[in-house]
Amino acid sequence: MFTAHSRARSMNIHYQLATLKKGDSSIVDYFHKFTHLTDTLAAVAQPLPPHEALSFLLAGLGSDYDSLVTSVKTQVHPMSLDDLYGHMLSHELRLAQHQPSIDLSNHSTNASTPPMQALLATPQQAPDYNWYPDSSATHHVTHDLANLNLLADEY
Repeated sequence: MFTAHSRARSMNIHYQLATLKKGDSSIVDYFHKFTHLTDTLAAVAQPLPPHEALSFLLAGLGSDYDSLVTSVKTQVHPMSLDDLYGHMLSHELRLAQHQPSIDLSNHSTNASTPPMQALLATPQQAPDYNWYPDSSATHHVTHDLANLNLLADEY
């Protein structure tokens, strides 16, 4: 029973490796998914040989990495996964540096632009900005302390 489960698990992981694609994810994320799958295979006592691991890893890269894939496949001595990971990171950085940037500067064109319009919404009543003192506190408002009865008992 355990070997049948282990064999089915191994086949499932092989399928996941064969269909794993980098897509829009970063090299770090892609390599992490890949190593998780290969480590899982090793845990069920079916580790991938290094050349198969390289093949699966390279097969999941997009066309942006064709030059890297070609250079790895044409090497006389096989590359380790760690070395390939470093090359993939370098290639990703190089691709990011060569992405066309958007020019946000204001260039004049011959196209006519419609005049700008500003729409204003006003409330029905304008706010009243007059100050109305509280009628019960007007005898406390003074600039002269002599006008205050500080000893009053009414408070």
